[in-house]
Amino acid sequence: MNPTVLNELRWYFTKRRASELNRVPIENEESYAYHEDSFRAPRYQALYQRWLKEGDAALRVVSSTAAGDAIKGGAGRVEYHVLPFSYRHLSPLVDRPVRIQGGAEQGEEAVSAFRPPAQGSTADLTSAADPLLYAGA
Repeated sequence: MNPTVLNELRWYFTKRRASELNRVPIENEESYAYHEDSFRAPRYQALYQRWLKEGDAALRVVSSTAAGDAIKGGAGRVEYHVLPFSYRHLSPLVDRPVRIQGGAEQGEEAVSAFRPPAQGSTADLTSAADPLLYAGA
């Protein structure tokens, strides 16, 4: 995770803890809502719980550049393997519905499950909102 995103994550965790545990009002609600949306993935929720217990030491694991440095230096690589079996029977364990805002004037909400891009998709994944996916960037 790049230092800028790490600082934003630390800011969000600090404000969230102050709000939830100490009942401190959020000063910049727009910025807080943006960060809340950006860091709502389960990995960040788990990291937040760990951060509450360990403090900034919990963030060292996501701030390490070791994997990115190894790949850039040629000592590391990413390999993809197609699994020989279907694991769809496990999808209820990870396929949780996500609320999507719709109809800004009415504040409508719809529930939709996460769907990865279709195989062979040419979607530009570098513009995704999840900065942890691009830790080496």
